[in-house]
Amino acid sequence: MDLIMQAISRGVEGKDAILILIAQAIPCIMHRENQVGEKIIMVLLGMASNKYQQQQNTRSLSRFCSSVQH
Repeated sequence: MDLIMQAISRGVEGKDAILILIAQAIPCIMHRENQVGEKIIMVLLGMASNKYQQQQNTRSLSRFCSSVQH
């Protein structure tokens, strides 16, 4: 909280503090981006597996998994 208060101030200390906050936020943003990418892939795989099961009229996903891994 102290760093945030320093960042709000207009002095040199505030500028230094804002750089620290940005440096701390960058890994968090990258981590969130990775999570969003993983979620998109999981949703697409889920949709594709459901469609595969409907088209093949089966509950088994072994052939689907093999083709995705290939």
